[in-house]
Amino acid sequence: MVRAVASDKGLRDAFDIITFGGPSLNTHEREFTEAVGLRTGSVHHLKGNDAQLGALYNNARAFVYPSYYEGFGLPPLEAMAHDCPVVVSNTSSIPEVVGDAGEYFAPSDCEQQAQAIRNVVFDEARRDDLIAKGRERLKHFSWKRCAHETRDSYRKVLWE
Repeated sequence: MVRAVASDKGLRDAFDIITFGGPSLNTHEREFTEAVGLRTGSVHHLKGNDAQLGALYNNARAFVYPSYYEGFGLPPLEAMAHDCPVVVSNTSSIPEVVGDAGEYFAPSDCEQQAQAIRNVVFDEARRDDLIAKGRERLKHFSWKRCAHETRDSYRKVLWE
C-alpha cells in the first residue's frame, strides 16, 4: 500500500497514511516510506482504544485493507460501521464479507491498488455509493446472528 500511494502524485500529496495498533513503525519501515517517495512524517502509527479507532474511521477518506489472507475480515466491517468507505483486496474471505460495498484490487498490484484508492478518495459519488452499500451490507452481520449460528453449528455437530 505504501508503494501504491507513493506511486501516485495525487495520493502522495493529498493524504497521509495512518496505521493503528500493533508495534510502532521501526527504523527500516520509516526509511522505506521515505525511500519510495512519501513525505517525511506522512505515515503515522497510532495506538489507542476502540473509541479512538472509531474516530479515525469517522474522519478517514477511506479505509484501505491490502491483506493477502483473512480468516474473516472484521476491520472492513468496522470501517463500514463508521460510514468509512473500504478499498480492499480481492483475495481470501474479503469479497465474501464486503460484497458490493467495497472497491477491490489485487494486493500485489500497486497500480491497481492506487487506482482503486483514487476511485474512492477523489470521487464523492463513489464514496457516497460505497457508504450506502456498506450500511446495507452490515445488515447481514451482527453479534447476535453470529452467536445463534455458532450455537446452531454446535448443536448440529453434537446431536447428529
